[in-house]
Amino acid sequence: MKRWHRRLIIVCIAISSFFIAAFSAVYAFNDNIVFFFTPSQLIEKMEQLPKKDFRVGGMVVAGSVVYSVSGERDCIRFLITDMKAELEVRFCGFVPALFMEGQGVVASGYMSDGTFLAKELLAKHDENYMPSGVERPSNLLKSLEGMVPH
Repeated sequence: MKRWHRRLIIVCIAISSFFIAAFSAVYAFNDNIVFFFTPSQLIEKMEQLPKKDFRVGGMVVAGSVVYSVSGERDCIRFLITDMKAELEVRFCGFVPALFMEGQGVVASGYMSDGTFLAKELLAKHDENYMPSGVERPSNLLKSLEGMVPH
């Protein structure tokens, strides 16, 4: 076998291996990647919605949150928006501490009669979130300045 034949075979094997690896990675992550729909996307594609649970996300509309008790469970009803459309969401269960009006939320559940019935509620926060009880790094550095000898 000539030298250029060997090189051609090695290049073909390398390219094939790359495409097989890329396809395998995309296929493996396909079930684990979770996207969410916005209210305007849901309204546009109401008939084409998946028959299984899916996620919807948006901002909680100010003044729309209504708490109630259904049996032994606390329930909440609110509107979410993507600034184009609004969608009513109902959820019974534990409401995350970061959930509030004007903040982002992602709900997992299904549609029923124009209302999204959530099974899980996730409150989103911005990148500047700092849990209570944790001192900000800038304040910590200021307090340590007097302790460091010069």
